[in-house]
Amino acid sequence: MSETELDSDKDPYGHPRIPLRGLYDVNSCNLRRQWAEKFANCTLDQVGAWWPNQGSDDACSCLKLKGNIENPIGLAKVPVGLVGPLLVRGKNVAGYVLCPFATTEGALVASATRGASALMRSGGVFVSTEDHVMTRAPSFTFANAKEAELFWTWLRDKLDDLRLQVRQYSQHAELVSLSPQRFGRTLVVQFKYCTRDAAGQNMVTGATSHLCKWLLGKAEKDMEGVRVVRFLIESNLSCDKKLAMLNLVQTRGVHVQAEAWVPESVLLSVLKVDSTSLLDTYQHFIHSSFRAGTIGFNTNASNIIAAVFIATGQDVASVVESATCQLILAPASKEEIEQAMRNAGVEHPASCGTEEGGGVYACLVMPSLIVGTVGGGTGLATQKECLRLMGCHGTGDVGRLAEIIVGFALALELSTLASVCGGQFASAHEKLGRNRPQNGLKDSHIGPELFTGLMGEGWTFVRHTPFTVSSGNSILTELTRVEMSKMVGHFGFEVTYESKETRVQQTVKMVLKAKPTDTETCNMVNKIAQGCGLQLAVNYEKFKMQTGFRNTHSREVELCQLENKAFKQFLPRVYKVLYDRPKEVHAILMEHLDHSNTCLLDCADDITGWRIEDIKVVLRDMASIHALFLDQGVWLSSQEWLERMSSAKMSQMSPLWYELVRHAHQEFPETWTSARAAIVDMAIQHVSTIWSILDPLPHTLSHNDFNPRNICLRLAPQQGSSSQSAAGPPAQPSLVVPYPDPRRLCIYDWELACIDVPQHDLAELLAFTLAPSVAKGTVLELVEFYQQHLEYYSGRTFPKESFLMGFNMACLDYAMNRLLLYTMAHTFKDYKFLPRVVNTLFGYIEGELGGRPLEHLFNKHHYSSKL
Repeated sequence: MSETELDSDKDPYGHPRIPLRGLYDVNSCNLRRQWAEKFANCTLDQVGAWWPNQGSDDACSCLKLKGNIENPIGLAKVPVGLVGPLLVRGKNVAGYVLCPFATTEGALVASATRGASALMRSGGVFVSTEDHVMTRAPSFTFANAKEAELFWTWLRDKLDDLRLQVRQYSQHAELVSLSPQRFGRTLVVQFKYCTRDAAGQNMVTGATSHLCKWLLGKAEKDMEGVRVVRFLIESNLSCDKKLAMLNLVQTRGVHVQAEAWVPESVLLSVLKVDSTSLLDTYQHFIHSSFRAGTIGFNTNASNIIAAVFIATGQDVASVVESATCQLILAPASKEEIEQAMRNAGVEHPASCGTEEGGGVYACLVMPSLIVGTVGGGTGLATQKECLRLMGCHGTGDVGRLAEIIVGFALALELSTLASVCGGQFASAHEKLGRNRPQNGLKDSHIGPELFTGLMGEGWTFVRHTPFTVSSGNSILTELTRVEMSKMVGHFGFEVTYESKETRVQQTVKMVLKAKPTDTETCNMVNKIAQGCGLQLAVNYEKFKMQTGFRNTHSREVELCQLENKAFKQFLPRVYKVLYDRPKEVHAILMEHLDHSNTCLLDCADDITGWRIEDIKVVLRDMASIHALFLDQGVWLSSQEWLERMSSAKMSQMSPLWYELVRHAHQEFPETWTSARAAIVDMAIQHVSTIWSILDPLPHTLSHNDFNPRNICLRLAPQQGSSSQSAAGPPAQPSLVVPYPDPRRLCIYDWELACIDVPQHDLAELLAFTLAPSVAKGTVLELVEFYQQHLEYYSGRTFPKESFLMGFNMACLDYAMNRLLLYTMAHTFKDYKFLPRVVNTLFGYIEGELGGRPLEHLFNKHHYSSKL
């Protein structure tokens, strides 16, 4: 059809109507979408993006949509998240399984995965399928109730004949039973079918229609004087896609249930609640649900059912009856838990933590889960793949699909209920100030005025073109950005200028870095803490503004405005600063760093490129920066945006440090071993001693995030290599000061800058850039190398004994303070560098201790003997 013909398609009354009705070829679908775009004055480019291999097979063909949808114009893409693994023990599935969730609800996948982890540590979830039927309930109306009863008496003897008729109509449907409901002169008959691997709503509608036509003809011949006045194929007694008590007390779909015995230790370590609190919360929910008149009881089973239904091509409208289910929680004794462990094949039940005694019995009953592995949308491309991911595509797998769904549903139920009990539920949906007026950086800030004049008087701004730049190395910005609608993060621009003299154009890559406020950052970290348990959340909430995140939005902005060339030579070039505190605009326009003139850029996860020569260049320039501010105590203390930790503050925060180390050991015992947790526990006990050593030492401006996520080396002009690690000069003797290497440190992301001992940045850098296998002697040589350069640049001399003691105290403080906070975030985002950094740091600390108690590090004779 031409465009004119499409526009002129009208119904008999002159109203416009959708063109190309009934046509499913891709050309017709595209023309129909173009007509819709013109009709609604909008673009549908994303909707119109069909499968990449459109037409390669039936699953990726528009023609496959016939029977699933009418008037197709494209595809709605829903993100799919991976949940699990979950250990499922049932008749149709036995082993570890994954489950795809198609959803746009944040925290759903994470919560279900947490619940799956709890069930796995409890020996798995036991599932069973009890029944599988689909119903249709036609109604027959007669002249009076007597005729209706006569009809039923005649009908109930025809079950075998009806089964024969069904077999003639369908190869898959099998009539199981008939049951009557009498409404005066109207008789409603519930036909129950087994539909095998199909959900079967359409199948039983067709079968029932066929049967009723046969019945009406047969009754007219056999029953003189009994006449059907009115017939309806569905009376609504099937409660198809409706919330109804009937779907709870009898089965329509698959009747499936899951149960588990969760030990107390798993509740505490994974779900962050104890059994008493969880059961008390459950009782509160039961009482309120009864008052509200809910049918059945669950926390949010509809969430997982909807997510899996969308992912696997089920009828999403059937979520209503499928989610009508019953959650049962009860206390479980130690003996019950251990017996469940043995039933699960756990040889040593105590290994699951049953020594803590008891736990919780949990069961979820789904009487009417309507699912299928054939028919409907299960044959579409992405839906087919998701079913295959679960091992459920094709015949013989509907029981497996039902058992997997109920297993993950129980996981989500426990996790959600625990999050409400433990206080994490609100944090999982915290708005981070979204209801406030949206201040901060806006599109209006990004225009010609932002870029004009940056290259000097001889250049005219031409245009700016955005490009994507990663903010993955800025942990605070990255974690906060995903929770907010305002412009936060890194925005790249290719900015073109033209020379006024030669008319030659030059393009410069720039990055605009927009920072969240400290309140937004603290709320984000607080949300992470709330996901790690009630006690940790309570203590973090109490001390959140003392953990180094206050004024994070101001620090780098303030430092970039310093008129100190000796300092700014180590920063990326800053073109412009946008700073409006009342309007929450804290942004820096700076140069874009890449591998053309730097090396060792963005390599925190892989340090294979770092050599001792590279570390020495960084130590040399780090010492130069520290020396600049070493005698600036009065100025540093006068800057309200800079903070200084103290012995009193650290001691006051001990409850938070204890909860953080407990959480780290529970979540990552292979990294935070019992021995390491014990060292940190002792450090917390001696925190006043540690800081009584650190407080009197010289303090300076500390980057406080000094590691390969935020540093690189600028190549000398003649090197100009794009390689990740440049070949530096031969290793020089450590006594050559300053170290003769033409490369220069470049350091950025100063939002955590503070006043601290210089050894703090030193401890962090070495923990990040040295391998866990590094010899203790190498660490000590590098500490001495740095001390020599700090003395050189500052013109001061530091006693080796006290300097090394300060380094060791900084290592303990870094483990207790920064690494534990990293580990808390690591619970929700995989930081690949973290285990290596912890291993390197503790490799040195444990080497210094040599099996002796922590107090050994406070002994000055220890340092005298080393020197």
